[in-house]
Amino acid sequence: MFSKHPSKSKLPTIVNEETQFKGDITSIGEVQIDGKVTGNIAAATLHIGKNAEICGNIIATQVEHLGKIIGNVETHNIHLVKGSHIEGDVRHHHISIETGAFINGVCQHIAEPAPQTDTPNNIFPLPKQKA
Repeated sequence: MFSKHPSKSKLPTIVNEETQFKGDITSIGEVQIDGKVTGNIAAATLHIGKNAEICGNIIATQVEHLGKIIGNVETHNIHLVKGSHIEGDVRHHHISIETGAFINGVCQHIAEPAPQTDTPNNIFPLPKQKA
């Protein structure tokens, strides 16, 4: 049933709609959030579903956002879809915002993209969330 040898296929880490997760998530691959997360997330690619709620800071190379974030985001590329909601600052290299997306915070362009999350050593500490 469980192999001693890891699979060569890279499956995403998924927090489904029925899940509430408390704690930090760190991944060198893809993470998909459809449920509720209370904690910081660091990943190469982050997909945030329309029913997702994240209360914590995010560092990711790519972010596709449809849900709700209460916290700061630092990313190379972010796409905010109509109906998405961010209460916090967004530091980005590239950003696309559809009409109907909501940001209550500061958007700041960064010349250097956020670090690749190849190894846990490349992930720098997340800023503390405002109380």
